[in-house]
Amino acid sequence: MPEEIEHPEANNSPALQISNIVRGRERRADGRVIYFADSEESEESGNLQKLIPEQIVLHRWRRRIINQGTCHGFRLSPNIWRSIGLALSNDAVLLKSFDEHRINAGFVNSAQLLGESNFSTPRAGNLFNLLQSLKVNQLQEILNRHLDPERSNRYGTPDLFLYALNQSCTKTFMSRFVEVKKPNEPLSLDQIEEIHFLRNLGLKARVLRLEERT
Repeated sequence: MPEEIEHPEANNSPALQISNIVRGRERRADGRVIYFADSEESEESGNLQKLIPEQIVLHRWRRRIINQGTCHGFRLSPNIWRSIGLALSNDAVLLKSFDEHRINAGFVNSAQLLGESNFSTPRAGNLFNLLQSLKVNQLQEILNRHLDPERSNRYGTPDLFLYALNQSCTKTFMSRFVEVKKPNEPLSLDQIEEIHFLRNLGLKARVLRLEERT
């Protein structure tokens, strides 16, 4: 990592107000590490549900209680912005005008192309809230970056998009991009640069590093 790039965890905010403590480390047959879903769970608790790190953070975030509304979130694929550009548009103004029906239709109509590119199809509701949480200039800068042909082999998109909706579930009033890491798992240069890029746009982006307990 170049010396001039500050490590994101040196200024790791805002707080998510969820526990990063995990217990019951286990490695699945596919190589993924899993832990108990809740920080207080153990073999003795009788609740043996175990999840991968990203799912644990989503589970805990969705259970967070806030007065203004409810917490939601979803996993971001590395190609999420390329999927949007392929299925919908590379124009931020136009994208901001799309409702869930139009978003869903775009992905349905582009299913073959998305499959050929091995791009994912996110839920229309999740994608709608992601797009609506961004200002037009922020969205356009992100699209320009990720749709640049010279960056076709560059990734770094954070693992999760966490957000909160108001009581009527019509407006996003809080959002965070979160990279989830196990205790000693390093950040790639692409991930570091992406977090700084999002922060420079005025967005909330951070690392959540799990802490293992026995």
